Parts: sequence; C-alpha cells; structure tokens
Amino acid sequence: MATKLMRVLVITDGSEYSNKAVKEFILLTHGDRHDVTALYLIPLTPNIEDEAFYQIEQEREGTAALDTVHKLFRDIGQSIHAELREGFTSDAVLDFIRSGRYDLVVTGNPGTEHSPVLAGIAQHLAKHSPCSVFIAK
Repeated sequence: MATKLMRVLVITDGSEYSNKAVKEFILLTHGDRHDVTALYLIPLTPNIEDEAFYQIEQEREGTAALDTVHKLFRDIGQSIHAELREGFTSDAVLDFIRSGRYDLVVTGNPGTEHSPVLAGIAQHLAKHSPCSVFIAK
C-alpha cells in the first residue's frame, strides 16, 4: 500500500531564517519524501524610477533563493517544485495554500527588522492558515 506524500509549501525569502526552517524540517522528518513546493514572493514593485532594474534584481534574488532550497532538498534525494510569484499578499498566500491543498507550510521568522515581508506573512499564517505551520526562528 502506497503512503500518501505530505504536501509541503516552503516559503522562502533567501534569508538564513528561511534556510534554517528548511534544514530543521528536513532533520525533523528524517529526510522522508514529501511533495514539496518552494515559493518566493516578489514584493509589489514600488513606484521607483528604474522599475525594470528593480524587477530584474528581484527575480534574480528569487531564483537564487529557490535554487538554495532546491539544493537543500536535492542533497537528500528529494525533488521540489519552485514558484516565483509577484505581488503576493498574506491573503493571496492563504489562497495559494488552500488551492494547493497543502498539509504543512514551512517558513522562517526573521523578525520585522530583517525581512518585514516574510515576518508579516509568518505571523499571518500562524493565525489564519488552513493547515499546520512550521516557523523556525
């Protein structure tokens, strides 16, 4: 009888806190296989003069963050899906979780001084997520 894979959403911003959350999740689950999606949220583009440069830089940072998560899982023989999304709000993340029918969300909590976007999303998820949330500090 096949075991159902747990659907896991990893939300990353590329910070040490996000990467620590992934490493702790892998340790706690002993490297078991899961259906993992890594999500990087590109903040809404501020009203700046060089919007194109900002967008390219954000996509580069997002790709690097997703590559790091991919490597952490690849090191244990696990493949993942990667999503780079622009302009996501906390409520949009909740919709993403519901539509993906995730069983667990894994994220870091860097605190607002380090990453206000991720910290705000982590706090919002802790209160409103339809599934369990693993937040590493």
